[in-house]
Amino acid sequence: MWLINVHNYNLKEFLNENDLPRYAILSHTWGDREVTFAELKSGTVTKGRGWEKIKETCRLARSERINWAWVDTCCIDKDSSANLTESLNSMFRWYQKSTVCYVWLEDLEPATPFHIGIARSRWVTRGWTLQELIAPRDMVFFDAEWGFRGDKRDKCVELSAATGIPEELLRMESRISDYTVAQRMSWAAKRVMTRVEDTAYCLLGLFEVSMPLIYGEGTMAFHRLQEEIMRRDNDMTLFAWNPLKDQPTNGRHCSLLAISPAAFLGCGNIKKWPLSVYNPDFSVTNKGLRTTGYLALGQGLQKDESRPERLDYSMRVGRIPRGSQGDEQKFMIVSIVLWKAGPDLYLREREELLISSDEFDGVKDTVRSTIYIVTKMQPPDLGVLAEIRQGATRLIVPGSILRRPVPESYWSYSDLLFFEQSNGLEDVHLAFVHVNVSPVVLPFVVVFVVGQGGRRRSYIFEADQDKRSTRKLFSLPRANLHVEFSEFADAYPDLPLKDRVRINVDHIDYVVSVGFRQVLHLVFPDHPVTMHELRVRVERSRRLSDGGASVYQSEGEDR
Repeated sequence: MWLINVHNYNLKEFLNENDLPRYAILSHTWGDREVTFAELKSGTVTKGRGWEKIKETCRLARSERINWAWVDTCCIDKDSSANLTESLNSMFRWYQKSTVCYVWLEDLEPATPFHIGIARSRWVTRGWTLQELIAPRDMVFFDAEWGFRGDKRDKCVELSAATGIPEELLRMESRISDYTVAQRMSWAAKRVMTRVEDTAYCLLGLFEVSMPLIYGEGTMAFHRLQEEIMRRDNDMTLFAWNPLKDQPTNGRHCSLLAISPAAFLGCGNIKKWPLSVYNPDFSVTNKGLRTTGYLALGQGLQKDESRPERLDYSMRVGRIPRGSQGDEQKFMIVSIVLWKAGPDLYLREREELLISSDEFDGVKDTVRSTIYIVTKMQPPDLGVLAEIRQGATRLIVPGSILRRPVPESYWSYSDLLFFEQSNGLEDVHLAFVHVNVSPVVLPFVVVFVVGQGGRRRSYIFEADQDKRSTRKLFSLPRANLHVEFSEFADAYPDLPLKDRVRINVDHIDYVVSVGFRQVLHLVFPDHPVTMHELRVRVERSRRLSDGGASVYQSEGEDR
């Protein structure tokens, strides 16, 4: 750490932070002509606005019998990448260890009241000054003419109103770690930086992380910051943000991670779950974020005129207080909406945060499972969607209610899709459905078999024909197991595995059949994408006399 001797303006390097002398530190906004490290070291600068800031800082330090000072414009050797990296990773700690921090508000006129001037000041809009406000214990403010305007403790109400930072933290009555990731990010939501990368680098101290500086990487710097936060903390509120207009997307989906702190605007009251079960461990892998947590399957959680029965997955990421001040123990649940893209693989929907009651309004089911969520989504990124859509089969059932698909991890409720298993065996998928055959609704079991080389077969039978076998088929232990067709057929030799079944309802004959057809085939550079429809048909039949035999002729289409 380089410090300025306040008596002769010479620079001196201190290699061990534990042996640092008492020093004053300056917080300010940069102008057009600042004194650089090389200029101060050579001693050639004796005038200019940047030089006046250094002189005033040293004068104030001398008045308090402090012999050293630090000013970011001239105490960082920006020609040395190692010194720059060390400085930016250590800056929060350096402000924290300072004896006193002087804040010079160059746009605060002496006649302007502090609460008005601080709200308008450029100082509260810059990214770097956020940590400079939070870290120091002793901070004093000066106006444009270096007139004393008060200290941080005296002005915490005005500072909190201007910045959104809680008064308790400004008064040092709480610690930075007492606040969730979403809350800390929200404090930076409206702040701006000259360089995109500094949007991330200026927040390193707030999250107690260090990382290499790579100027030129753009928004990837903020992505890396979030990955570093995930490695240190399992705070799920990291995902509690609302997509921005320029958020990279692929259709209706986006990355799990935000592109800037601006996405956390309005998230300043989001709390963590007090129970560790809702703050599970997670890790970043090459497949995405791996986490074991509770997924809720809700009905109609998002308004969609074209799909009024749309089902969505949601994952709890935090909660917010509700009610009056006397009702602090009651909370609303904050969730993100997910789209199932493959077995145990999800994308985040480009939707705002889902806020629901403690009972999870509209929730159909809640399950605990290990899943992967895609963390990077750069448009058009069609390869990702191509890969996860390969071998998908859509189940279409007229007027149906679907229950307990097997294996459940290969089933997407939101799109009514099965994801075909790719282990080269003849794998079995099962779906228990209630089909509307007016005026009754009858239970059926649909069997879909995927064989080697993409060969597909489909069967259907009435669930009530063999209730014991049906219950066994959909028992909990089989919910996520792979079942090979030969094993399945041997275990249930009495099941009528046919592609259609005849039934009589109110003296009317129907044929309920099942079949599949290819509906989509795209060829991408690396692989094809294929989707099929597994369609259940209900047809009304009428009897024709043919020498005493009964012949059926179908009428009507899918209903």
